[in-house]
Amino acid sequence: MDDLSRAGFAPDWLARQAPGIRLTVLNLHRKLVSLDLWRFVGAESSTNLGNLEFLVTDPAALRQTLRQRSDFTRPREGPGWHSRERVRAAALHFKHFVGWPADKIQAHIDPAGFGWRHLLDYQGYRDVERIEALLDESGAGAAPS
Repeated sequence: MDDLSRAGFAPDWLARQAPGIRLTVLNLHRKLVSLDLWRFVGAESSTNLGNLEFLVTDPAALRQTLRQRSDFTRPREGPGWHSRERVRAAALHFKHFVGWPADKIQAHIDPAGFGWRHLLDYQGYRDVERIEALLDESGAGAAPS
């Protein structure tokens, strides 16, 4: 729980949130920790059902890490980049939108994962209960207590 608190998601913050927002954060924490990527989460920018926008501790290091990993697509140079995990279910997806500061990133988990199936379930990242079940099935990190 210390790494959640360090990024601004202390137990009292989580307790004040609607269940869907709380589960969004816990699912993303679980996934990012399991992939050794939570270390890049500096602070919350905003949280919405199914996605977390956060300030990155080191944007260049995050992009370099993603470029070096075969389990992620390569983020392109410049603003407006994205990178997604290459798995069929519960795929972590990072997005940086044009006009955003370099250190702001959105992360969400696509239930359909990498490939054309993602297009058929484009808003599926908002189904946080389904995402939790997929994380349980995949064994991605420990379920929060």
